[in-house]
Amino acid sequence: IIDYQLALKLNPTAYHLHNELAFFYPHLNEIEKALHHVTIAIERSSPLSAYFDTRAQVHWLMKNYDEALQDFIMVYELDRHGLGLAGQAITHFAMNNQRKAITLWKKAVQADETLADPAVFADEHHYTPAYVETVYKLATLADQSKA
Repeated sequence: IIDYQLALKLNPTAYHLHNELAFFYPHLNEIEKALHHVTIAIERSSPLSAYFDTRAQVHWLMKNYDEALQDFIMVYELDRHGLGLAGQAITHFAMNNQRKAITLWKKAVQADETLADPAVFADEHHYTPAYVETVYKLATLADQSKA
């Protein structure tokens, strides 16, 4: 983190570094700092799905599910890939909207088959343990609903 902070002092318009900091701070239980940095990245740069995905995860960890959902919708609107749908599904699952969560999860897996394996999903994206645990629960429930 110190390296990123130093790099930002040298290049304050390197907004991707703000996003990287926002990605790491939740792992240190510094969620407010994460939200601060990713919001800077979003407000001062062109819209990138990665930045909205990071902020959605931060909101999700803060249990600000409505805000998380809006950012995951933006992820999907910007790139139309399964990750945005998966984020929406995981958020609906956290909000106890299981039917909606399962529907969105299945659409996400259809859009991106790598999402079908929660271990691959978790490994490729380096999410926090709470988020990964929810992914496993949702994927299991979605698999059971196939019958």
